[in-house]
Amino acid sequence: EISAHLFDGCRSLASVKVPVGVYSVDDYAFRGCIKLDDLKLPEMLFRIGEYAFANCTDLAHFRLSDYIHVIEEGAFYGCTNIEKLDIPLKTKTIEKKVFMGCKLLREVNFHSDTQSIAESAFENCNYLKKVFLPEGTEVHPNAFGKGNKTIQINFVPVKK
Repeated sequence: EISAHLFDGCRSLASVKVPVGVYSVDDYAFRGCIKLDDLKLPEMLFRIGEYAFANCTDLAHFRLSDYIHVIEEGAFYGCTNIEKLDIPLKTKTIEKKVFMGCKLLREVNFHSDTQSIAESAFENCNYLKKVFLPEGTEVHPNAFGKGNKTIQINFVPVKK
């Protein structure tokens, strides 16, 4: 594991390759690493803790592990340079504030196992206008911000 708060606030950290064999990035592990723009996560990563990458403002490109079932609260909160996300097949739950404040986020691709998206998960994602979700996904009324009428949510059949 990468322990909680291990690199919290390392403002000069620019590149991270989490080695194979690490199964968990704990709470606040990389929070506030504002220069982090090159992130490589192992294929077998099972957990990204609360606010693990919060306010990593230069972070734009990374691939989430196919083995993450829950993206925990605030995991990528305030990562303002993320433009596109692929939510892995086995990810069932997007918790509160996970991508809140990802201002440049334009596209999110969900896959068939997504079951729920919590309150404020995508709040203040200013460029996100269309979201395609698997049929049956439970979406909190404020998942995309309170009263946000500019986002069009489409439920689509997705093959497993």
